[in-house]
Amino acid sequence: MPRPAHTRTLIASIVTLALLAPASALAAPSSAPATGFAGAGLTATHAASTDIAAARASAFNTRFLTPRAGVRISTQRPTLRWRGLPGGATRVNVQVFRIDRGRATTVISVFSSGRSYRVPPGRLAPGSLYMWRVWAQRGSRGYTPRPVGVSFFSVASNAR
Repeated sequence: MPRPAHTRTLIASIVTLALLAPASALAAPSSAPATGFAGAGLTATHAASTDIAAARASAFNTRFLTPRAGVRISTQRPTLRWRGLPGGATRVNVQVFRIDRGRATTVISVFSSGRSYRVPPGRLAPGSLYMWRVWAQRGSRGYTPRPVGVSFFSVASNAR
């Protein structure tokens, strides 16, 4: 049964708010949910079935990020890559969130002065959906007002 448009909009808005929050708000890995659907009147099944739609609605500037938006990867240790950083960027904050039943949980938050990051073992679970974003830092001027890009991928159930 399709969900009403206002429910789909609410779900996308909740995930978007979590992913566009200032980098300083989610600067360290945490097992606490960044946001959720509490009080939205959704069952776990409804929330799980809308996770991908919400992820798709929240993604932007995906052309700057690899893996590409919506791909299913076959490894639990992908290399995340980014480009298109604004002038003066000295390093980035790479953040990865597991999206499950409407909750965005931070699983990785690292700083890098490079253009890629290989996910260490044990951080990504097979069969899960992830969103990730890259924030640019411009020296002492702080972070850019928006992430360089926000994208999503899923890890195949048989990934190793």
